[in-house]
Amino acid sequence: MEVQFEWDREEFKALVNKFKYMSDIGFKKFCYKYLDTMGEQLLDEIVKEIKKNEHIVSGLLIRSFKRGHEENHFKLDLGKLELEVGSITEYAGFVNDGHWLNPQGTEKSFVSGYWTKKGHFKHDPNAKSGMVVTQRWIEGSHYFDNAVDVIEKLMPEKFEEMLEAYYEGIFAGLEDVIEVTT
Repeated sequence: MEVQFEWDREEFKALVNKFKYMSDIGFKKFCYKYLDTMGEQLLDEIVKEIKKNEHIVSGLLIRSFKRGHEENHFKLDLGKLELEVGSITEYAGFVNDGHWLNPQGTEKSFVSGYWTKKGHFKHDPNAKSGMVVTQRWIEGSHYFDNAVDVIEKLMPEKFEEMLEAYYEGIFAGLEDVIEVTT
């Protein structure tokens, strides 16, 4: 059995250059795009979870998970292949993880404020009215944890999908470069 390869020298050079690009720059760009895409999907999933758990009072928590919002944290580090997504809104962790209504050791406390027409309490330090809060644990909704679980399940499939498209772009026209005959 004999195998012969025939190729167009210029097209083969172009293919070699594609491989060089892929090893030098292309794959790093692919990784950046993949992590960026997954970060955006995570933000979208977090917002879905917040809405599902009906934690919307002022909308600040949802807005803080919009990329570019002043309360949003979105950082890509390609050197370490890390993606950080989050909110710097002070109470985001309390809603996710749960919290005590009062500091430990305080059974009751008075909070100045008033009730809105929608039935939400609005803290106002200058109000003459308010409410007495008794100590109890408020369970977290785990909106962030749930969103991360969803995205972690999607990541391998999305990686394969994006990698396949990336390779298809690199190898487009390869059959024209090398012809194998047996």
